[in-house]
Amino acid sequence: MGLAALVRFATLIALRRTASDWRVQGAAGFGMVLAVALMASGVIYSNALKETALEHTLRNVPDEELNLTVRAFHPLERRAFNATSRFVDDQVLGPLRPYITGSTLLIQTSALYLAGLPQLDLPDSERPRGSLQGITDLEDHARLVEGRFPRPASGEVEVVIDPLGASALGLKEDERFLAFSAIVGDQEEAVSTRVVGIIEPLDPSDQYWQIGPWDRSTSADRQWVALPMYADMDALFNTAGVALPNLHTDFVWLFVVDREGLRASEVEALRATLDGTITNLSTNLPNSTWDTELGQALQRYSALLVVAQIPLFLVLSLA
Repeated sequence: MGLAALVRFATLIALRRTASDWRVQGAAGFGMVLAVALMASGVIYSNALKETALEHTLRNVPDEELNLTVRAFHPLERRAFNATSRFVDDQVLGPLRPYITGSTLLIQTSALYLAGLPQLDLPDSERPRGSLQGITDLEDHARLVEGRFPRPASGEVEVVIDPLGASALGLKEDERFLAFSAIVGDQEEAVSTRVVGIIEPLDPSDQYWQIGPWDRSTSADRQWVALPMYADMDALFNTAGVALPNLHTDFVWLFVVDREGLRASEVEALRATLDGTITNLSTNLPNSTWDTELGQALQRYSALLVVAQIPLFLVLSLA
């Protein structure tokens, strides 16, 4: 048989076989195309699944657990504060900046006895006490009920208080009294304090009003009235810090995590950065603490993602 005849014979056999099995071959070809399309779309679906799992995880974590707070404790001195602030800016805010939407600084002194008015001059066990506090962006988070917000003043600290404190202690706008350390208990070392306004929080449930170890609103359910007094930060250092040397003070930073902008592709980098930042804080910033559940939330996300991807893996393996 010649070569030409052999080719014609082979072609005829192939055509007949194709004609008889076209349904099977068509189904096989369509299946291959479908499998390739399914595997390609699996990558897209996997990425969407990661983002959905991350959004679900973060949405179910309260702000006070997700956000990071850093607390340092030392006297109310400008030099010490500047050193602490530089460390926090460089070693905490710097690495975490891509994942943070904002920050708040709160300064809270230790307890101060109040004196100089009849309703304040009580035995120490009943004497009203308070904390001088300075916080960033106060005017954006509080409504002015009466008077004005505090400013730096010569020889005294201007403060604003809440309506309950004004009512419980009978304090009015432009009223002056003295504040001295409850730890030292020496009225000779006191700072003159003047009420210049009364404020209310715009949103009392906002974490802005929850941070700090001391009361952020007046408490009158104890043997004494605890009165938070909000002052200008410069006045805290330049006036209160001078009049009350070595006044024990908490410095609290709140860093708000960008839960809306965080992408699944950034989770591992964030976990590594957070672990390094916390280790650095614990090792290199004396008298400091930190608090966040962000690391645990990201771990829960990773576990949730593995479970959610099992059906996808099964489908792709079948394909």
